[in-house]
Amino acid sequence: MTLTPSPFPKQSYDTAVELSTIFNSFVHNQSLDSDFILTSLKNVDDHFTKKLMDIYRNVLEEGIKQTVSMGIHRSDYMLHVNSDGKISLQQVELNAISAAFPYLGTMVSKLHKYLIARNNLDYDLNRLPENHALTNVCNGLANAHNIYCNKSNRSGKIVIMMVVQPGETNSADQRYIEYKLWEDHGIFIRRKTLADISQRATTDDSGFLMIDGEEVSVAYLRAGYTPRDYPSEVEWEGRQKLESSMAIKCPNIAYHLIGTKKIQQIWSQKSVVEKFSNNPEILRSCFAGLYSLDEGEDDIIEKVLQSPQDYVMKPQREGGGNLMFGDNMVAALKNFSAEERASYIIMSRINPEPHQCYFVRAGGVLDIGEGVSEFGTYGVFIADDSGEIENTFAGTLLRTKAAEQEDGGVAAGVALLDSPYLIDQ
Repeated sequence: MTLTPSPFPKQSYDTAVELSTIFNSFVHNQSLDSDFILTSLKNVDDHFTKKLMDIYRNVLEEGIKQTVSMGIHRSDYMLHVNSDGKISLQQVELNAISAAFPYLGTMVSKLHKYLIARNNLDYDLNRLPENHALTNVCNGLANAHNIYCNKSNRSGKIVIMMVVQPGETNSADQRYIEYKLWEDHGIFIRRKTLADISQRATTDDSGFLMIDGEEVSVAYLRAGYTPRDYPSEVEWEGRQKLESSMAIKCPNIAYHLIGTKKIQQIWSQKSVVEKFSNNPEILRSCFAGLYSLDEGEDDIIEKVLQSPQDYVMKPQREGGGNLMFGDNMVAALKNFSAEERASYIIMSRINPEPHQCYFVRAGGVLDIGEGVSEFGTYGVFIADDSGEIENTFAGTLLRTKAAEQEDGGVAAGVALLDSPYLIDQ
């Protein structure tokens, strides 16, 4: 983590907060258009995405059993310094599955406030925004659980299931969601892997999902976003069983696919945002340059090869450590087949302005150096076939890494947890 909060313009903070609920609705509206999803991803030659698409097609063919949708999204941004010196908020990505750190982000915000007050540091505490990500995420999960229970009118023990990775390394963040749900709402969370679901879960003719003798109201996925989570067909069978069930999925397979980089690149095309949102101008204002690598897109490839320092190559992946820069990106563009390239997109590189940071690393080692920050807003969304039920801004997350680092998040051991100190732009 960082020892003190990092400066962040209040105007950009307010814009990101406003965008949170707009992106929630935007994702949901796209998820209802199966033709848009299938057409957008038809050229993606990526085994992982193809398997997700197979599950999606199966769900459509079977008929969607659960009409309640839930998303816990996190939209991540960086501050881009334009050629004229002006600062603009630009989106790095939208996380539609396993948006991590609502607990740890909340605690770092509290810790920074404590350290400033305890040591009488020269900060205005009024410029440290409140962060209730943990509480709001738990409230959203509890709301979905109660909606399920009221609609299904079922007896017996009903629990929320958190889908986790075997040997989970981020269990601290997850466990406090479990504890908070019990403390505030009296709702149990059970931690299960995709293999557990495949091997031990059952569904009846109506699709009600049971595992280890308990019915599942909400399946909260904190796994399933990377190919590493599917080492065998067993895990894919678990995901299919889950998606075909009556449990409310957070997220469902359609939301997951909306979070792919290819679809986020398609947002930049004419009329796409206008089709799915009543707020197209503010959405477009935060988009960095996004470009397709489908066959025939030779112009952008030539631009990247001429000026690789101005671009980033992104695959259909969540989590840090997957981007291509510089020489690696150039080599990939030259050596990949047209089909392989189509599984990536190109994004204009965001150029943030570094600021001085105090980095507290593993073992209590303190480093002082230049850092750049990535700011995220959490949004909680619930809807059914009659419309929106909950659409809220839930909290924030700031992560800061050394300015010389190109890629990698907190889980990858590169970025550190931080909190924003609001400044006048």
